[in-house]
Amino acid sequence: MCKAGWKQSSGRRRAFTLIELMVVLVVMAILTGAVAPAIVSAARRMGVKRATTQVMDLLDFACAAAVARRQPVTVNFNLDRNTCWASVWPMSLPWLAEEETVQTLTLAALQLPEGISVSFYRESETGGMASQESWETIRFEPDGTAQDVLIELMDQSERVRTIEVVAATGELLLTEER
Repeated sequence: MCKAGWKQSSGRRRAFTLIELMVVLVVMAILTGAVAPAIVSAARRMGVKRATTQVMDLLDFACAAAVARRQPVTVNFNLDRNTCWASVWPMSLPWLAEEETVQTLTLAALQLPEGISVSFYRESETGGMASQESWETIRFEPDGTAQDVLIELMDQSERVRTIEVVAATGELLLTEER
């Protein structure tokens, strides 16, 4: 029995019209266009921060490994391939036969993100000079000391972070520029 003013359903379901779907798609496109540049910019900023953190972790590890192993540890940077790694020369024991080829032992490796450029500045007689080499090394000694160097990491939007390796202590200092 029906009450007055109420219509009985004929069994049809209400669906979205094409116009309603188009309006929703247009609104989504506008929101995506407004938010996407901010997301891309944030991802680029995180790229140089993440790369700096990873390089600092590798340098910290190399310093600790040099002290723990009681032998020098070298951090190698191949700037053409955007890679860096910590390595040591294997210890030779007098009672073992020496091989003619000596190979290094890689302790840890790191692939830097795309779009990150790395520069090295070392003290020289004429002041701090940027290195033009595609291969750089930093050596950490068993007493915790290291070579004095500034490492500058820059992303494509020219955000720069600098790591300073203090020679006397092997300490790492981080500065963020621009």
